[in-house]
Amino acid sequence: MNGKPYGKGQGQGGNRQQGKNQGGGGQGGQAIEKITAPYNFVPLSKKVFFPDWAGQVSHDVPFSDGISGELECELTTHTPIYVRNGGKWEHDDIMKKADAQSFFYVKVDGQKKFMIPGTSLKGMLRNVIEIASFGKMTKVDDHRYGVRDLTNPDKKLYLDHMTDTVGQRIYKSKVKAAWLRICPETEQWNLIPCSFARVEQADLVNYHPSRPEGIKKRISAVKKYELWGGNLDLQFDHNGEGDHRHSCGMLRYIRATNVGKGKIRGRLVFTGQPAENRRDVDPRNHSKHMEFIFFGEENCTLPVEENIKKIKKEFEFIHSDANEVPNEEWAYWKRKLAQGERVPVFYLTNKDGSLHSIGLAMMYRLPYKNSVLEAIRNTSPDHGHQSPDLAETLFGFVDGNRDALKGRVTFTAAIATQASQANAIQTVLGGPKPSYYPNYIEQPISLSGGTNYQTFMDDKCRIRGWKRYPVRLADAIQAPKGVTDNVDTKLIPLKEGARFVFRVKIHNLKPTELGAVAWALTWGNNAGMRHSLGMGKAIGYGVADIKIKNASLRDLADAVVDWQGCMNSFVELMDREVGGGWLKTAQMEQLLAMADPTVKPQCGELKHMELAKKDFQEAKKAKLRLEPHVKPTAISDDERFKNLKPRPVEKGQAKEQAEAHALTPAMTKIETVGETWTKVRLGYNRGQKLLSAQTTDGRKAEVQLIGSSADLVPEEVLNALAKGKNVEAQIDVEKLGSKWRITGFKRL
Repeated sequence: MNGKPYGKGQGQGGNRQQGKNQGGGGQGGQAIEKITAPYNFVPLSKKVFFPDWAGQVSHDVPFSDGISGELECELTTHTPIYVRNGGKWEHDDIMKKADAQSFFYVKVDGQKKFMIPGTSLKGMLRNVIEIASFGKMTKVDDHRYGVRDLTNPDKKLYLDHMTDTVGQRIYKSKVKAAWLRICPETEQWNLIPCSFARVEQADLVNYHPSRPEGIKKRISAVKKYELWGGNLDLQFDHNGEGDHRHSCGMLRYIRATNVGKGKIRGRLVFTGQPAENRRDVDPRNHSKHMEFIFFGEENCTLPVEENIKKIKKEFEFIHSDANEVPNEEWAYWKRKLAQGERVPVFYLTNKDGSLHSIGLAMMYRLPYKNSVLEAIRNTSPDHGHQSPDLAETLFGFVDGNRDALKGRVTFTAAIATQASQANAIQTVLGGPKPSYYPNYIEQPISLSGGTNYQTFMDDKCRIRGWKRYPVRLADAIQAPKGVTDNVDTKLIPLKEGARFVFRVKIHNLKPTELGAVAWALTWGNNAGMRHSLGMGKAIGYGVADIKIKNASLRDLADAVVDWQGCMNSFVELMDREVGGGWLKTAQMEQLLAMADPTVKPQCGELKHMELAKKDFQEAKKAKLRLEPHVKPTAISDDERFKNLKPRPVEKGQAKEQAEAHALTPAMTKIETVGETWTKVRLGYNRGQKLLSAQTTDGRKAEVQLIGSSADLVPEEVLNALAKGKNVEAQIDVEKLGSKWRITGFKRL
């Protein structure tokens, strides 16, 4: 969906931009000249608009100027469009079953009726309003991505975290070894530190009776364990730490000798092989050629109880895909861990000796210093404020840290009045990789000289903003050919020229709120602008325009309301909020340019660079960044809002004083009352992530385990509750208005 700036996945498809020889690299000696992408960003605003009437929103008591009714709309597509048919489809279904490949439909009188779900329309329009009204960016997965960058000249990004320079071109790893296990008493992860030695693959092959040369191939650690088979315990010797020559200089570590015959007992640990080790035929080959032996287990455990939840969360995210499915190596070890076995891991500690992070290889992916939300709030802390922005005021919200609000704008499904199916296609719909900092992190205009990239590791890094897919015309659409059935998808889109009708139902909206909805639907009555929805936006699918064909709107006095006049009120409000020139702000300049198919992008072509051609690596070597969609001419936010102060953070629920012309009385700030409850009956709804509690006298409290409350309750307790087991606990609660919210948890 547009506006979700950070999710997993690697972009694929498209040809790289060839150009002058800058920075070396590339095929045929030519370097990449520009970073191309089918997406770009609307810069995140330093200013966040909070409606001063948000605290007075009600479904039951109308505003004095409240408006209700419907807008009848028509959507016309200008490129092929695709929304997958309803159902829970496995990948195999998508590749083989026509119904899984079909455009979304329902059957009416036995006939297929193509339609676009109302939720798809709502998501598309909500994002436009979020950007145009300077809303908060909160609907993101607050992950801490990982980095493993051995070639970046800025060693502060990765190498300085992992190694110490102990002499001239002599380096020593800061990484330590340990056995990860689940403690039977606490059911929590803990670590048993140990020592490790490095061992040549050639020595292992010579020692093993079956000579498993395959461990030198480009294979995963799991495949190496399968090739090795049998007992991983082995004897060896070592002479302590020494300096050993490698392609990067001298590395200081313990090296195993006399493999299979020594006096020291250890356990062999394999890690993945990114490239084949061919040192036996080419001494200049610099591929990985060593494995590890863990030995000398310490008679203690690393005290990690305080931060293991955070570290576990980061570790599992880094070692899983976009659907939170563990990768091959972590899936292998996760099963063994659940069966009571110990897992070999590497770890780093902070200066105070506390655990920093863990990984499955010595040079593992290191969690960045900043999470996604932390980088967002580097632009403005207002993006983390609890007060509702305009989009939340209109469409509602559910947040475990405050009361929920039901939306006052709903969309019916868009029913096709004219539609014809195109031919089925097999293609790959890759997504961008959010940790690719030349694109996703705000970069200096010039990266020449000694200027380094900004990354999530930098204290004041900022994200690029709201991700959008610039629209393009049908004659520029070309779906990339499929690669393999493992990564491809199959779909049957509708041809361009399809028409759909739908209604927007509104209830008790203020004129400026109705104006925001109308402006977003029609782009302020700009006939040349286009929306983008559905799957395949990266290849140009889903470009459409929306017209308001009819309106049935009444105010509280039953008078007819002109939606165009309301739209003018919204524009005037936005002009006042930004000090004039709303349409010329940095945000609106890029948003409107990406909605205009006649605008030529700075990057030249709207397509992904190619991973196979090493475009991503070459772009970093040349210190390129993804340029804004159009060259910025607007005043920067830092200048426009230089005197803006962040909104004060209030205790309790963020509710605003009422506007004077509302019919309901002004709401006062809600005072909080804290208590501790014992002997409560707990319940847990895993789907909603909702923890509930009830006392013997009937009082109830709950909290949604998201955001700051995500780690409130241990995972093993949640698993027990989900299975219907009784858990004795003591909870801290806080009263917000008439409701109790759980703020603390302790198992008895």
